[in-house]
Amino acid sequence: MEEEVADLQALWKAKRVKTGTYVTALHDLNARKNELLVDKADHAVPAGTRSITEELPANGWENLPTERQRIVVRKVLRAALIRPAESREGRFDPARVEPVFHTV
Repeated sequence: MEEEVADLQALWKAKRVKTGTYVTALHDLNARKNELLVDKADHAVPAGTRSITEELPANGWENLPTERQRIVVRKVLRAALIRPAESREGRFDPARVEPVFHTV
């Protein structure tokens, strides 16, 4: 994966790839890399700890490793909808986030 990114960067620096193509391809490569990292974390965590347990209230969300937080979020949320901003300030307003929970 790192080789692909390096090759893409070399092509862009040599002006053999347009900037739009470079940005799109780099985004796709980074997305694939993140998916692989999440999959790796999913498999690295013992099966018994993949579900939500008492560790969450006991340890607190902030004290869980990022991989564990991702597993919990995937178990609970189907999506997170971001409603449009009312102004163009460019500031993120968490009140605009609407969680969509999995139904049982």
